[in-house]
Amino acid sequence: MQHKFTPTKHLKRAALTLLALIMTCASTLTANAQNLADYTFTTGVDQNQWITLSNSATQIVASGLDDACSSLTDIGFSFTFGDGTYTKFWANANGIFSFNSTPTTNYSNQFNPSNCTKNQPKICGISRDMSTGTDGYVKYELTGTSPNRVLVCEFYLFGNGANIDPATIKWQVQLHESTSKVVIVYGASSSDPYYFQIGLSQSGSDIWTVDPSTHEATHLTEGVETEYEVWPGENRYYEFAPLPFTISDDGNTYTINSAEGWGMFCDTLTLKPSGYFTGKTVKLGPNISITQSAGSDDHRFMGTFDGQEHTLDVNITDTGEQGTAPFRFISNATIRNLHVTGTVTGTTHAAGLVGKASAGTILIENCLVEANVNSTVGNNRHCGGIVGHGFGGNNPVDLTLRNCVYAGTITCDKNYIG
Repeated sequence: MQHKFTPTKHLKRAALTLLALIMTCASTLTANAQNLADYTFTTGVDQNQWITLSNSATQIVASGLDDACSSLTDIGFSFTFGDGTYTKFWANANGIFSFNSTPTTNYSNQFNPSNCTKNQPKICGISRDMSTGTDGYVKYELTGTSPNRVLVCEFYLFGNGANIDPATIKWQVQLHESTSKVVIVYGASSSDPYYFQIGLSQSGSDIWTVDPSTHEATHLTEGVETEYEVWPGENRYYEFAPLPFTISDDGNTYTINSAEGWGMFCDTLTLKPSGYFTGKTVKLGPNISITQSAGSDDHRFMGTFDGQEHTLDVNITDTGEQGTAPFRFISNATIRNLHVTGTVTGTTHAAGLVGKASAGTILIENCLVEANVNSTVGNNRHCGGIVGHGFGGNNPVDLTLRNCVYAGTITCDKNYIG
């Protein structure tokens, strides 16, 4: 006989309320303490990097305007950039894309000494005095599906001053949800701009600039006067990405910045001695998709995992081992501020968040789990929405769930389901 547990309408309503609280709209959320200096830089020429906007793209700066600026606009997801996480942006007709809470029409080159501290944090595919010209624009569109969405902001501007002449240059700023990478992609130019700068920064002492003649990027700790007159070239892209798995200087805080980073976290948990993360905090930087469980009975997660209000979208299948879940086994651990979606397929102790809470004091708080759990093969039992099993044998377990909601479906053909 197969059993299926589905939350009631009341629980689903509560889950949506909690989700709204977890994903509270704010321009700046939590900090990950990563310098842009730690980012990697990649460049190349690839027409597939350009994302063609649909007819539904939203225009935020119209044609025929000089020194015009958009209002604060929703990104559509929480985006981690440097040491901040942002949900809103603005852009102007002078090439500035910014996460700053105050939109401006500032037109000067953004990385010279007198302007490098302004409009932070910011990304500029081209920075100089420009206009939208007679037929230009700034548009944006959110593409893809969570947690692999991309925010595309496209600039089509007259590139040589404030005149309202036909637009001459086009480029895109892309924000990639699951990797936190920034990609600047260039279209064609009918007339190259002059005296411009390219780069991104989060402060006047944490700046990347790019030389479009050599396509080399340089990290700076102060502004620079250097300007350029060479168009980067059609289909040229500049990609800046955080390291997948970072460690703070004191060794006590780890940050997962991509699906690859989750894999590195899992590997660290398996290869290091048991209890390696005790007294340490692991943070989730962006929303990511994962296919791998963290930990084992011999290498349990012991420490604090802070989701920072981000989402793990899981697609985990393992019917050969117990405890299939994002976290397979935990002891003396805290997991907080996390949203889990997707599907988990396993056997005994399968769950949407933790397979088995094995020993010690365990706190799970402020978590919304919407992952579906399937356990219909083998000796399946003790399946749960949030925790598959809380039992330590001879080791007592003090397990607390606080401000948590399960809003998925559990399918299991044995007993002990909840």
